[in-house]
Amino acid sequence: MKKIYFLIIICSLFLFPFIVYAESCESNKIVINSIELINKSGSAKRIESNIEDNTININAELKNIGDSIDYKIVLNNVSNEIYYIENKNNKSDNDYLEYTIIDENENSIQPLSSKEISLHIEYKNEIPEDLLENSRYTENNTIFMDAIDASSLQNPNTSSSVLYIIVIIIAFFIIILLLSTKKTINILIIVFIVLIPVIVSATCNTDIKINTSIIISKNNPICIRATNLHTDTCQRTYNACYSAGYNLGETNNSRNTKTIKYGNLGNIGEEPQTGDAFTCDVNNDGVYDEETERFYYLYDSDDKSIMIFYSSVYLGNRSNRSVAYDANGTNAYGPRTAGGHMPTEEQWSNPKIIKPGIRQITNENGETTVIYQNTTYSLPTFNYSNRVARLLTTQELMSVFHLNSLEYIPGSLNDYAFLFEGFEIFKKESNTYSGFWLETPYSSNNYQSWNVSAYNLTISYGNAYAYIGIGARPVITILSSDLDN
Repeated sequence: MKKIYFLIIICSLFLFPFIVYAESCESNKIVINSIELINKSGSAKRIESNIEDNTININAELKNIGDSIDYKIVLNNVSNEIYYIENKNNKSDNDYLEYTIIDENENSIQPLSSKEISLHIEYKNEIPEDLLENSRYTENNTIFMDAIDASSLQNPNTSSSVLYIIVIIIAFFIIILLLSTKKTINILIIVFIVLIPVIVSATCNTDIKINTSIIISKNNPICIRATNLHTDTCQRTYNACYSAGYNLGETNNSRNTKTIKYGNLGNIGEEPQTGDAFTCDVNNDGVYDEETERFYYLYDSDDKSIMIFYSSVYLGNRSNRSVAYDANGTNAYGPRTAGGHMPTEEQWSNPKIIKPGIRQITNENGETTVIYQNTTYSLPTFNYSNRVARLLTTQELMSVFHLNSLEYIPGSLNDYAFLFEGFEIFKKESNTYSGFWLETPYSSNNYQSWNVSAYNLTISYGNAYAYIGIGARPVITILSSDLDN
């Protein structure tokens, strides 16, 4: 037994100089500097990315096989050591999506320098119907990469190949000697000797993670981007389209054209912007009619998109015929007349339209009261009943179109011609006032309500009972995922 203890001491003293302690990194030596979308193909959309610590988060929505996105990722080496990028685990649990990390240069990152790598994500194979939930499939995946200190890949105490061979030979004879004792404890000593004689790696790793959440959307959207814009020719010599700059250099804000283009086409695959033109299959006949089903994107809220129709309506049908806010001459019950002209679920039967239902009516200050002759009246909830559209509010108008106040300022809506499409007074000489009602009652009395003027291109208010050329222009709400941009 004494012989065994003696051998353990001898082995330990012999091996001690060759043991390298594995150091823990006090901080990340390889940091993610930036991530940039460099390419997207097909109908890839809703692409977002951010960096949190040393983790990249990527969200995207793909639709068709072959849709893909490409990112450029820049890594910084903030240490004085060479690092290697290893263990690129980019596997998915299935074959629907493919994740590829591309490193066109050698894996190393030189001290105090940067390195670019690319990430390619592609929708490769059709997803079975039974995996779809509400026509969508979501795959969450994590790609791991290790940045390893190059100096740790080799034990400096055994960096000489000659010395390494000598160590192995000596260790071999020690093992033979120990085997000759035929004691059980010798097995443990042999394992000790085999594992420790030369610790080859003392690694200081930096972990880099890429979390992806990819949605495959298989539904038929209610709205698709328009391919052509509606146009008109400005025939006015004052106010309306003329004052909005649709003239041949005759005003300071002249656009040097008389052609009015309503809205914008935008860019396929990019997030929609206010005024982008869409064609929406509201009647659910499977046809996207660019002439009669034109809507303009306003804004997103809580994963829902708010869209405004290109025309006013009368009894749910396209018409710029005048209607009252409330024919009974009060604003205290909401837009009983104008709201009643919104299209019904039979007229616009697409089930993807989210019905407005019951809404709390508020004044322009967001309060639920109006005042008349020093008497305060409470505003009610208003039930749009079986209507699938509603009126725009003053709060939405101010927020979306960047109005600083509700003052009557002619031209404050000059840059939003799409709001006035279809109004004769906007494009040619006419003495008829035109515009559309807002849902919002005027706070200072109980018989006036807010509207938008197509003549002076601003917000105004007028008598709720009056048929003075003001119409009812529908606003619909749909899920943002049902907007194919």
